[in-house]
Amino acid sequence: MHFLLCPLGTAGDLHPFLAVGQRLRQRGHEVSIISHSVFGPAIRAQGLDFIDLRDEPAYSETHNRPELWHPRRGSALGARFFLRHTMRAYYHAVAERYVPGATITVSNHSGFGGRMAHDHLGVPYVTLQMSPAYAFSVVRPPKYAFWSPSERSPRWFRRSYFWIGDRFVVDPLLGPPINQFRAELGLPPIRSLLRWQMSPQLIIGLFPRWFSDPRPEDWPPHLVESEFPLFDDHHDLPDDVAEFLRQGEPPIVFTPGTGVVHAPRFFQAAVEACQRFGRRGVLLSRTVAHIPPSLPPDVRHFSYVSLGALLPYAAAMVYHGGIGTLAQTIRAGRPHLVMPMAHDQPDNGERLVRLGVGRVVKPQRFTGRVVAKALRELLTDSEVTRRCRELAQRIPADPIAPTVEHLERFAQQVAT
Repeated sequence: MHFLLCPLGTAGDLHPFLAVGQRLRQRGHEVSIISHSVFGPAIRAQGLDFIDLRDEPAYSETHNRPELWHPRRGSALGARFFLRHTMRAYYHAVAERYVPGATITVSNHSGFGGRMAHDHLGVPYVTLQMSPAYAFSVVRPPKYAFWSPSERSPRWFRRSYFWIGDRFVVDPLLGPPINQFRAELGLPPIRSLLRWQMSPQLIIGLFPRWFSDPRPEDWPPHLVESEFPLFDDHHDLPDDVAEFLRQGEPPIVFTPGTGVVHAPRFFQAAVEACQRFGRRGVLLSRTVAHIPPSLPPDVRHFSYVSLGALLPYAAAMVYHGGIGTLAQTIRAGRPHLVMPMAHDQPDNGERLVRLGVGRVVKPQRFTGRVVAKALRELLTDSEVTRRCRELAQRIPADPIAPTVEHLERFAQQVAT
């Protein structure tokens, strides 16, 4: 089977597809990754075939804008980019390579081109659902950064909330470009695009049942939970990082995520929190300009360190709530302090709080004093420590296998 994988978004969205793609290739399948131009070197470094969407410089222009992480405007900005610069290119990349009975395309929730190829050409299509927040539910509404209906509110109110969102927000944003392309392909227009963009055949939740449990009864019946597809592209600690770790107690790790390019305030608060708490810190960012120019001796900046290698030596993780970083932190058995900004991050943070392994600090309250207080509470709470260890034991030795098994079972159905 030829799997055409299309990760769209940031490096955090890419990594699960690299893990799945490597395993599929090891099991004898042909694998190509259709993705943003900026990811070409990372994909080729894993020995995988790369199909370039040729979306530079639009990708950099969009992802360098701070509005991408705005609680209301961020999703709209990202959707416009995918519709203008990836939808048609993704569709044509699949159409050129499609062999009936021998080709499957797989994307995330932004894979409009893959869904279009399914509707027009009958290409088998799978959605890899990155987090429970994207599996919309009236029964258990996801938590958003701006506002979300409570589970305690009447069901008619929750249903109206999503209907209004579909009718007056999502459809006006997504409808014109999608239905224009559908008209070009001879397809009828559609509405309720929020749910249409997901596969009607198979949705694989890249999260375990205990993270989404209890499963809402209004999730699609063809959505199956899997495991966090943990991926590490570097397994060893650099010498300078290893040396810093040997010099004292386990540090607190701070990172705003791979896609955030405007984070000076985050790191200023991180440094102040370490000083107030009297703890060592590691600041992770590829953008040196975000780091305070003068760091105390017990706080160090590194451009990049594999979280799988670093977190077992850390005391806690302070981050944005991205699902990839979340999974690495759970596997390491460390407490989470989340500063959610947009997208699925608020919902992920809320789930960590319910699981008893984390705290959430809103961006407007993310100061050195508040962060130091929250970290002190996390690191001195024996119940948090116990829960972190308990959840770490739930991560299987081979977290990629369940997702690959779901894909291979789907491939058998396609081939028959």
